[in-house]
Parts: sequence; structure tokens; C-alpha cells
Amino acid sequence: MDVMDIPHWVVGDKHIYNQLEAWQEIGESKREFRFYFHDHVYDRYDWSREPTQTWDNLVHQRCLQLRQKYRKLSLWYSGGRDSHHVLRSFARHKIPIDEILLLHWTMNPIRSAEYYNWQLPLANRYKEINPQVKITTVEVGSKQYERYYGWMTPDKKYFVDDGLFQPSDFEWFTVNLCNISDSSTGVIVALEKPYLYLSAGKIYHRFIDKIIREYRGSISEFEMFYYAPDLPEFYIKQCHILAKYIKQNYPNKNQNFFDQFIESPHEQYYSEFCSACGRGPAINENVPANNGKNKYTGAHTLFDGLIDLAKKENFQSLKVWEDYSSHWKNKTPQAFEKNYRTGATGIRSNPKFIMDYAAE
Repeated sequence: MDVMDIPHWVVGDKHIYNQLEAWQEIGESKREFRFYFHDHVYDRYDWSREPTQTWDNLVHQRCLQLRQKYRKLSLWYSGGRDSHHVLRSFARHKIPIDEILLLHWTMNPIRSAEYYNWQLPLANRYKEINPQVKITTVEVGSKQYERYYGWMTPDKKYFVDDGLFQPSDFEWFTVNLCNISDSSTGVIVALEKPYLYLSAGKIYHRFIDKIIREYRGSISEFEMFYYAPDLPEFYIKQCHILAKYIKQNYPNKNQNFFDQFIESPHEQYYSEFCSACGRGPAINENVPANNGKNKYTGAHTLFDGLIDLAKKENFQSLKVWEDYSSHWKNKTPQAFEKNYRTGATGIRSNPKFIMDYAAE
């Protein structure tokens, strides 16, 4: 795998492949920094030119591209707006998925209820359409906590979980719990919607590392469905349909509105944002997986309960998590806006101009 295909950070002229090493270099060098996400591919395109293909045609093309590329296709499925759109798109075009991967955090009551009441029933509904599909449940309980956190001493320079006391690294799940590592299996994750922002009356796009770092790494068969560096027009088209929607429906807004509409999953606009990105209608607007109410950081009170349980049961994983989180918060304070339970500060890529908007 070409190392330039691995998302990473650039500080000055240094390409750095570890998040915390990047933050150390930022603090010590005081040099400019950015997130590098397939720049060698995306920089060849003029993002202000909207691809001529329709969104539906590009979705179909992406499904075909992945089906033709791999002998086996596995999809990480949550029942949320992104992963369900991926599954629905394959089904609509009669292109089979071979395996649906469901994550069941057994000690997390909110996620456990989602698994039983939402994810599993939807996966079984797809099985009625495609009887050959394999539904695999990946359980994350106390044993997986100990295994996951057991190697995370501070010298490993690892901080991926957005402040959660909960294993959340999908590359680790794929390799260690699913035992998928062969080049003939494509593992699809439903990333991601565009991060647009407003500057001087113009709409720009930037990638951000916070969402990608839970999926990045050395597995070349990890396929981010919407980012699709093998089909750059697909993601650029998504930026245009979102930018045009905001421009037409919400003219003369400021950056605060863009933040609310795009980067605040708990706000009123989440479902509309998903639809504006081409995800189609929600299955049920009242379900947290569809309205964004199930998205939270490690500062959520839910994790207070998980931490209390870990203390009661004397989880060694809790001490490891607390030690390395505290170590890196103290060593790289510039990486954390508040505290380690809200995760590391996001680093963004170079901007790409999409279109004119209006004066702020």
C-alpha cells in the first residue's frame, strides 16, 4: 500500500502518520499544519466544477465499482442514515452485499437497545431480499475491553476514540474481531457527508480528521463509500448538491448557521442535512439512529455509568485508558480543547472552493 494513500498529517514539510506525534510536532515547531487526505488525487480536480453525472448514476457506479473490485463485500451497518443509504443503494441496483457487520456494545445500554430494536431487524429485512447474505454480530464486552486497551500504554501514542471509554476503532474491530485482512474482501464504511464552511461569501470544503481517524490505517481494502478516491467525482458531486441546497433554501446565512446545519448532529437540522446530502428520507424520524440523537462524545453521562461499572468490576482497561488519556492531555494540551473526554481537536485539510454564496 502506498503510504500516501493513508490519511495522515503534514506539519511544515513533515508527513506524520501518528496523530499524537503530529500534535507534538505542532506544539514544538509552531509551523503550519493540515490533514492530508488523498491530496495527490483530489488536488487534480477543480472542485468548483460540478460533475455532470447525476447523483443516482454516481451512486450506482460506486456500487458497481466495489462489487467488481472484490470477491467479497462486507458492510459495517448501524441503521443510520449513511449506512442504510449504502445498503439500500446496493439493493436498489440488485448488486449483492455478502456480509453485514453489526457492532453490539453489550455494556452500553443505549447501543445495545439499538442493536436489538433497530440494527438487527433491519439487517434481517435485507436478508429477505438477499437470502445469501451473512449477518455477523461483533460483540464488544468486558473481554474485548481488556483486549483492546491492554496494549495502549502511553508510548503507543494512540488516541482514536474521541474521548470515549469504549472501543471505537473500526480497523481494530475488522482485523481482530472479524479476522478480515485478506485483499479479496472489501470492507465498506459509510463515510461521509461533506464539511462545508463559509468564508467571504464563498462556500469551501475541508476534510477533517476526527471522523476519519476511527477508520484510517494500513488496510487498503477499507472502502469509505462516499469519499471514494477511486471515484473523486462522487464526493465532489455530493459537495455541490449540499452547497446548492443551502444556497437555495438558506440564503444570506453566516458561519454559525453552517456549523449548526453541518457539524451539530444533535441540532434540529440533522435529518434535513442528511437528505440534502443525497441520503434519501429517514426510515423513522423519531429513531435516534435517524435523527442524530444517538451521536455523543465521551463527555456524555452514559460513560459515567460505564466508568462506574468498570471501577466496581476492577477493569484493568479503565486504568489503562485513564493513564494514557491523562498522559497525552498533559503532554499535548494543544490537542484538547476541553478535556480528553471530548476527544482531540480536529485538524482540517486544505480548503477547496465549491461555489459563491453571498455576502456574510
